[in-house]
This record gives sequence, C-alpha cells and structure tokens, in this order.
Amino acid sequence: MSKEEEDTYQPNIMSTYLKTSIPYFTTVIVLLVNLLAVSIYLNCNYDKNILVRVIMAAIVFMFSIPYLALHFIRVVIFNKEGCTQNHIKFFN
Repeated sequence: MSKEEEDTYQPNIMSTYLKTSIPYFTTVIVLLVNLLAVSIYLNCNYDKNILVRVIMAAIVFMFSIPYLALHFIRVVIFNKEGCTQNHIKFFN
C-alpha cells in the first residue's frame, strides 16, 4: 500500500464487530447447552446420593453434547421413560 492508501484505509466495522462478537456468542450458547444438560441430569437423578450427583453433574457439564445425544436416543428411539422438569417433558 502506498502512503495515500494507508491514510484513506478504514477497516470494515461490521467485520471487526463480527470477529469479536462471534466467540462470545458461541461461548454463551455452549454454556446454555451445558446448563440444560446438567438440569436434565439432576432432575432425572434427584434420588441419588448427593456426592454422586455433584460428581456426575460436573462430568455432564463437561460432556453435555454426548449426554444430550444419549438422552435423546434413550427417550425417543428406545421409548424409555423421560424425565420431567417442572412438568415439561424433554424429547417427548
């Protein structure tokens, strides 16, 4: 670039905004999915020991996508009893 082009160059504001906002937006979506998986797990296993629930909730939080996939397969494909959360049945 010549000196004149450098002086008149202005970055595209929308692309700069998207470059910074997409990682934050993705992080928020992933955290919401993780919390949904933990919520489903805790409602399905409310009668277990508290130590088991805490340890498994941490594992479910880390591996929420596979857990939700397995829960979906178990409830929808194998027609197992679905857990309710405040009278809302997931995947039914």
